[in-house]
Amino acid sequence: MRAYTNDELISPVTNQELADWLRLDDDTDPLLPVMTVTATQAVVDYLQRDLLPRNWVLVHEDWPTVSPTRRYSDVTFDFTCFNRVIELPYAGAISVDTVMVYGEVTTEYRLLDSLPSKLKFHYQATTSSDDVPAITVAYTAGMGATASDIPQAIKTAITMTAAFLYEHRGQCTAEDALKDSGAAASIQSFRVRAGLVV
Repeated sequence: MRAYTNDELISPVTNQELADWLRLDDDTDPLLPVMTVTATQAVVDYLQRDLLPRNWVLVHEDWPTVSPTRRYSDVTFDFTCFNRVIELPYAGAISVDTVMVYGEVTTEYRLLDSLPSKLKFHYQATTSSDDVPAITVAYTAGMGATASDIPQAIKTAITMTAAFLYEHRGQCTAEDALKDSGAAASIQSFRVRAGLVV
């Protein structure tokens, strides 16, 4: 399974907001946009949720199984090991654009109201192909359409992380900055992990 996006990461925190937090005279320091985007990526990775809308593609080369040690070739007539529900990484509020099963577009699924978002298929695949992936899903992930839709706690966490990175540049990683600034603790309630909100 792999999920990827080619869309640029946009921070819901502006350079001016970070400059104000740091009490800088203006927002012209070229490090400010680097810090806001780096901090935003750290928060997205921590939350396991995208913030502003980005297009994603999820690819399962084989039909997902309940047990990672059992593959399609391991079973003959017993299809109980196949999942009909798959998670969409980094997805909360989303839209599903296209779902393909073995190269054919399908509408035989429904989007479950869950966090992370999940697709439930109305059937289980009984054929396989080495030529195309078993499942390909094109979807949009994000918490809101604009920066004003992102909860203030998350924007503050990004600002805290970016400020910590700015003040300690070259001395810490983004992950360390997220924790050491106190930002991680402030957004714990928004975090998604392994199909659960923790």
